[in-house]
Amino acid sequence: MASEVGILLHNLERIGGLPTLGAMYEEFLPPNKDLAKHNKYPTIVIELLRIHVELYKFYNTTFIENIWCTLPTRNKRTLRRRKLRPRKGAILHTSCQEQMLDLNVTTKCEFITFLAFWLSRIVLPHGKEVIRPETFVMAALMAPRQRISLALIVLSYNYYGLGDVASHPNHHGKANAIFPIHYVIGWLAELFPSLYRRRPGSDYLGDFSSLFCYAGLLGSKLSLPQARHIFKDGGYLSLRASSYREDSRNGRDVIDMGLSDKDFKFLLSIWSFVLPVHVGAELLLEPYYPNRLARQFGFDQGVPSNHLSFIRSLR
Repeated sequence: MASEVGILLHNLERIGGLPTLGAMYEEFLPPNKDLAKHNKYPTIVIELLRIHVELYKFYNTTFIENIWCTLPTRNKRTLRRRKLRPRKGAILHTSCQEQMLDLNVTTKCEFITFLAFWLSRIVLPHGKEVIRPETFVMAALMAPRQRISLALIVLSYNYYGLGDVASHPNHHGKANAIFPIHYVIGWLAELFPSLYRRRPGSDYLGDFSSLFCYAGLLGSKLSLPQARHIFKDGGYLSLRASSYREDSRNGRDVIDMGLSDKDFKFLLSIWSFVLPVHVGAELLLEPYYPNRLARQFGFDQGVPSNHLSFIRSLR
């Protein structure tokens, strides 16, 4: 049955381009004593923190997302703003005073500012629209192509968000949960082609992830009974999203300490374990049972005694 298929770590890497293997992702702010040690963290983290503080002070707000996005494309990294001040002896008349801020953004920092935005708003959206300084260390590590395991945390974060939606006491639509659901939509579109139409191959290059094929496209207009029929009928299911090609020329046993990264990533995706997620100030743990779709909607798949009727909030 189609309802028995669940999203795997393997799917996130194949569809969303997120690596499964690599260093663990964790958001945190290093203490000053550690930042002073040049071999502890990349020195570019100090520059990112300085820019973030200067923008916060200059605009007197944490909502600096629009300004932050333009940093990599600015020829002159000088920001201007107009501040209104009342004239002496007048109540209604005001005068404009232009203030300037030179950020001194280095070329090396330009790409990392984009990575920090990408982590804060695209990969792991969390709370208000802000650039989280907690992402700076991870962004600095990713810039020189150090591999970070993003699939683990994104899948866990989606589990948590979908669990919030499913466990809302009043109505699922009122949960107002914030999580990277576009990865779930990409998985659904690949698994159930009837739900979403795909961009033609001429619209994108071959090295783009499958998620790009559905960006900005609306889903099919289906009634609730039609959607339920698609999920229940296995004839609509495409296993392309979960397929794995084994090299027939390789005679290794599956359980082998010498597995290649490709083999080990797939083996990891079918194990049951606990997924950690540390986003902002939240530290969460979500169980990973890659055997059922129901797990994504707040149900634990550990074969509970009450037949899957209890949800995450009651564990």
